[in-house]
Amino acid sequence: MEWLKWLWYKLGEEKFTYRAITVCCTLMTLIIIWTVPMREEYAWFMGVLNGGLIIAQLIEEFKDDD
Repeated sequence: MEWLKWLWYKLGEEKFTYRAITVCCTLMTLIIIWTVPMREEYAWFMGVLNGGLIIAQLIEEFKDDD
């Protein structure tokens, strides 16, 4: 129960929430690509969209807070 309180507290922080969303979306993308038979173009498109999400997260992470 203590970890749930910690998670709830951490999700109130903006950067942690963005990281959690990025990790979950990446895991979901990998699971879908590995388990669902689909055309190669769709798999590449999902990978590119997920890569864009990761790059956006990295840009936000290292942006100066002026």
